[in-house]
Formats: sequence, C-alpha cells, structure tokens
Amino acid sequence: MIPLVSIFIEQSPLPMFVTISIWILFMVTTALLTMLKDDEIKKYLHIILILHCLCIILLACYVNPSIVILFVFLTFYLPNYVFNSPKLVLVSYYFFSLLIVLLYTYLTENTLLIYIVFLEIILTISFVVNLKNKEKQILTQKLHQQKRQINQLMAEQERQRIAQDLHDTLGHVFASISIKSELAQKLCLTDPSKACIEMKEVQTISKETLNQVRNIVDNVHWITFMSEVKRMSHMLKESHIEFIYSGVECIESIPIEKQTSLAMILREAMNNVIKHSNATRVSLDIQCIDNNIYFRIYDNGWVMPSQPFEVKSIQERVDDLNGQLTISSSGDGVVLLIVFDMEGFI
Repeated sequence: MIPLVSIFIEQSPLPMFVTISIWILFMVTTALLTMLKDDEIKKYLHIILILHCLCIILLACYVNPSIVILFVFLTFYLPNYVFNSPKLVLVSYYFFSLLIVLLYTYLTENTLLIYIVFLEIILTISFVVNLKNKEKQILTQKLHQQKRQINQLMAEQERQRIAQDLHDTLGHVFASISIKSELAQKLCLTDPSKACIEMKEVQTISKETLNQVRNIVDNVHWITFMSEVKRMSHMLKESHIEFIYSGVECIESIPIEKQTSLAMILREAMNNVIKHSNATRVSLDIQCIDNNIYFRIYDNGWVMPSQPFEVKSIQERVDDLNGQLTISSSGDGVVLLIVFDMEGFI
C-alpha cells in the first residue's frame, strides 16, 4: 500500500495517468508471473521480467526511490526459475535494476541514500538466502529421486532373487517327486513295501519344500524392526524365556529394507536360542556410537557340542550389510555381537 500511496502523494514529473499506467503494468506483470503455469511462462518469462523491473525503476526514479522495496516479490520469485533458465541473465535483471535505482538515488536523492542502501542490502541478502534454499531443495529432490531409482533397482534385484530361489528350490523338487511317483506307481504291484518307501520320501520332500517356500515368502515382505522385536517377544514368552530389549529406537530411522535385514538377523538368532541354548533369559541391546551400530544379543544358556550354534544364515545376512559378526560363549552364556557402519544404512 505504501508505494501506491506514494504515487498520489509524491510530486512526479510524469503525468498522473502515466504513473498510474506504469503501476497497472507492474500489477499485471506481477499477476502474470504469479498465475501463469511454468510451461506457459517459459516463452515470455524474460519479457515479463524486463517489464516488471522497468516499472519498478520508473516508479522509483520518478515517484520515490523507496519504491525499490517492490523488488521483494522477485526476491522470493526468481530463485524458483534460476535453476531452469540461464542463471546469469535472470540474476542480471534483478541486480542491474537495483543498481540503477541506487545510482539514481546517489545522484538526485542524497537524503535517502542510506535508507535505499539499507533496503537493497536486505533485498540482496534475502535473494541469496532464497537462492541457497532453492538450491538445497533441488538437491534434496534429486537425492530423493536417486533413492527411488535405487529402490526400484533393489526391487528388481529382489524379484530376480526370488525367481532364482523359487527356481532352485522347486525345479529339482518337482523332478524328484515326478520320478519317485512314477517309480512308486510301477512298484505298487510288484513290491508294495518299496512303493510305500518311495511315497514316504515324496511326502518328506514335499514338507521340506513347503518350509523352504514359506521362508522365501517371509523374506519377500519388508517389515519394521520394531514389529519383529514384538513378534520375537511373544514367541520367547510362549517358550518361557524372558526377553529384555533396549535401544530399538536407534533402528527406527534407517530405511525399511535395512530394517527388514536386521529383523531377519534377529529372527534367526532368536530361533537358535529357542532351539539350542536352553536359555531362560535373552537380552537385546542396540547402541549407535560414533557412526556405528552395535547389535548385541545375550542369552544365559549354553551350547551343546552335538548341536553347534547355527550362524551360517546370520553370517550371510551380516555380510550383505557389510557388518562384522563376533560370537563368544562362557559359563555365563552366549554373546552375539554385530557391528555395522551407519553410513551403509543411509
């Protein structure tokens, strides 16, 4: 409102209708810059910006230099287009206009010079800050886009892995079942006892394959680490094993696919505890220290020599996450310690 009031209060060498016409043109260019869509404005962006700046220059020179404050609109608007158009050209419109107003004030309005310098410094700082914020926003968007592309590649790799797992699991199984079924059919009349043996083997193979398929399906879905902790807590409670955990919130901020891998490690470790350790108490402690994640599982059980602690699948998953696995046992129990580099989880 202040610039508009200045038009009617300040004495101007320009006729009133000319001054008002310049003001109207300024408002029209502002509306065009605000309302037009990106694809519509690209053709006319430079022309509209030149007219917009020219209107402010004329009003500042012929009405009041303080009207330079109208550049505040471009201070917030231009950074949105600097990265989509020739940067130097757009920025030159803005700063060249500020320079013209400053020179005019210096030559004709010395009493307002300090005030205009102050305004233009504020406008310049605001422009640079907005430009940096926009640049940061664009970099963040590019980063998110790259993450989406990475996730798509990971999803494709996961589909290929599942297809390979199913092929490896089911291919030879169906071949074995087919051969044994045909053999059992031929032995039904000549040697029924051997036929029964073959069918029992078919039954055993089918059950084992079903469990393998279930494991593959379980690994397809991404799950949060906290949901797996709650699931393990319930399972251990049913096995009459006390379960204490801490530091789980340290894992909640990492990507869901990494949480799933850690959840699978926890599941394997807890299954081993239930099957082999004869423990009555298990603790899970997670700490994030110096860009490392320390994943510690302790149980107060013991490992039977005839039933060694099964860590092959855990080791494979830890290797996939570029972690380090250490297992130690004593009379007090077994400690499983895994250390991950936090940068690998970003």
